[in-house]
Amino acid sequence: MAIYQTVIFFVPRGFGDREEQVEELFSEEGHFDTEKIWADFHRGVSPIKLANSTFGTDNETFWEYYGANDLSIEVNEEGVVQCVRARFDGRGYRQGDLKRILSFAHVLECNLFLPEFKKYIKPNKSAIESLSFLLKRSRAAEYAQS
Repeated sequence: MAIYQTVIFFVPRGFGDREEQVEELFSEEGHFDTEKIWADFHRGVSPIKLANSTFGTDNETFWEYYGANDLSIEVNEEGVVQCVRARFDGRGYRQGDLKRILSFAHVLECNLFLPEFKKYIKPNKSAIESLSFLLKRSRAAEYAQS
């Protein structure tokens, strides 16, 4: 991840939905641990198949906007999802990009998690304002403005 990007992780609903459970999402070293999330909540709906059908592609980066904003899904050797994440450029993004990510989270039955703020965003009608608010206050946005 570049210094000008903010990372947003997709977290299946049911894992750490409550703010007080947010610490479960970090390793003892303080790093965000995506593997345990998807290992416990791997469902019948394949995020990869859903992304391929939604974004019309057959690779690991399913959506990209000028190389700075993207959505990617990482899998292990057995094909089990380990991480679903989006990255947004602090130098600029389109509101349509936010809507796309929120729609994908809704269909995938996930919440969005921003480790920088330790905040969940549920993909509902007010989510775009919340997500936009946090992205504008991110370290990436600060870096882009300096």
